[in-house]
Amino acid sequence: MDMDTFMGLLEHVPSSKSKHSLEENLALIDSRIQYLNELKAESSDQEPSASETTPREGIDDSNKQAMTLPIGRPIICPENQGVGPFLESLLRALESMVDNTLFLNLHVTSVISALASYTQPLIANYFFDQSLALRPGVKSLIKILSALKTRIDAYASSVEGFNVLLERGIKFLKLKADRYEKTLENNRFHASRFVASPGESIRNNGSALNGRSSPGSPGGLFRFRPFGGSGRRFDVADGSQPHAFRYFSHKAMESRDAVLDHARAKQVVFAAVLLSQFCQELAAIVLQHATVVPRPKTRPADMR
Repeated sequence: MDMDTFMGLLEHVPSSKSKHSLEENLALIDSRIQYLNELKAESSDQEPSASETTPREGIDDSNKQAMTLPIGRPIICPENQGVGPFLESLLRALESMVDNTLFLNLHVTSVISALASYTQPLIANYFFDQSLALRPGVKSLIKILSALKTRIDAYASSVEGFNVLLERGIKFLKLKADRYEKTLENNRFHASRFVASPGESIRNNGSALNGRSSPGSPGGLFRFRPFGGSGRRFDVADGSQPHAFRYFSHKAMESRDAVLDHARAKQVVFAAVLLSQFCQELAAIVLQHATVVPRPKTRPADMR
């Protein structure tokens, strides 16, 4: 577009209806400039001077540190505190593995394995670092496992035929695990059939239950198996007997000390089997956490 065309288009622009003189326009500009200067002066008055901010920085350091803390209540960790009540209770329960039941030991070892497999360097270092310097009174997982091994070995040396009992315990636990897996498979199978055809599954289960006594019936509740090959059951209506059901076998003729010794041996056998499996699981977890970090053969000062 050339100059002549631009000037021609400019003539077509309508003129403003309100015409101001040059003096009015200058006065309007001066008023705008004065307004901006007043705003600038007010903002400078609100900001503190450099001399005032210098001493306040030292005074308000605590306030600044308090403002930088995360939202929430901080965790207070005294110096003479252990690893916490949760870990202490777990390690205390693990320490008494020989005296606990199999059910409790399974739960304790599973929780410790889950914690050890968690990708947290502090937990892994506390559990598996043997060179970690701990305060007196703080429990160590490696020392607890070593103490348990010593207790089990001492008991095994004092019991005749402990290896035979250990083999029986392993077979018993394997059989129990196989039964548990089969039960889970059957439950999954029946659950899938129930989802596929609910009506037919209910009819089949009802017909199967009619042919046998329910678990809540008295016949199913008091159907005990005697310890020996045979047992004698007294009549319930006979009031001369102190108990409704009583079985007599060769186990009942044993002394109380022999029964307690047998229960103690069974408890130690289960603890020995579980301890060996638990140590293997911890070894696998350590290999999972292990990272290869090559150490330099020379120090950084020697490389200069």
